[in-house]
Amino acid sequence: MEQPNSNPGQLVHVQLLTATDEKSRKITLSKTPQVEVMQLIVPAGRDVPTHEAQGDLVVHCLEGRVSLFARGSHYDLAKGHLLHLLLNEPFSIRGIDDASVLVTLIAAKTGGSVELIGD
Repeated sequence: MEQPNSNPGQLVHVQLLTATDEKSRKITLSKTPQVEVMQLIVPAGRDVPTHEAQGDLVVHCLEGRVSLFARGSHYDLAKGHLLHLLLNEPFSIRGIDDASVLVTLIAAKTGGSVELIGD
């Protein structure tokens, strides 16, 4: 079930993995023009087809295990593993065990430099 986008300062509950219904699901947890945070539920043996993110992507396995294919390599992500992919890198995901994955998409900047706080 798709959750509505959160507002700044609003708590969002990230669901723990429960018995899957054999369907992959995407739940948008928060979305702004600069950042989108999604939870993917990927049952064992199911695929998330190839996507090409329009920004940097951070994939964090919360539960279970997935195989992520990107950059010409397979990455085995288990609970606690995190992987950073760059702008326009095609990737696909396959569930090895029933898994919950947090995906954060950071939009490509369109001009000017961005400085981190404290730099």
